[in-house]
Amino acid sequence: MPVNPPGPRSWRKIEAFGQAVQEKITAMAVDVNLLRTYLRAVAERSIDTEQRVTTMQTDLDTLKATVATLGVRSLRLEARVEDVEGRSCRCRNRTSSDAKVIVHPDGSLSLEQLQQEREEARLLVETATSAVSSCSGSLQGEDGPALEQDVVRM
Repeated sequence: MPVNPPGPRSWRKIEAFGQAVQEKITAMAVDVNLLRTYLRAVAERSIDTEQRVTTMQTDLDTLKATVATLGVRSLRLEARVEDVEGRSCRCRNRTSSDAKVIVHPDGSLSLEQLQQEREEARLLVETATSAVSSCSGSLQGEDGPALEQDVVRM
């Protein structure tokens, strides 16, 4: 059975879709670079941990909107946050792993085993947000979300 070729209207839709995809890919690459720069600046702030936790939480909540379109199926979270009295907590989120993101006591972030660069931005934001909220509850003595994230006090 012969197939009719797409008409002019269909071609316009296909071209518009292709253009939208190309623009989204370009925007993602820009977002990844901006996010890297921004997170380095957050990590370099020399403030006490309680304030850093609050600041990072606010900053990362704001950044979530920027990279919401980047896709990640799963991640492994490991974070260590130290409060002003020298106590630290370690948070682990037991999910299947494409990558491991570590939040260090000074607020810096490091990545291991990344498979795709597009995943990097979202992994940074989601993992750091989870770590900050979990450790924030633990440092303040709350038993809520921190215990759900398998928090171990050192």
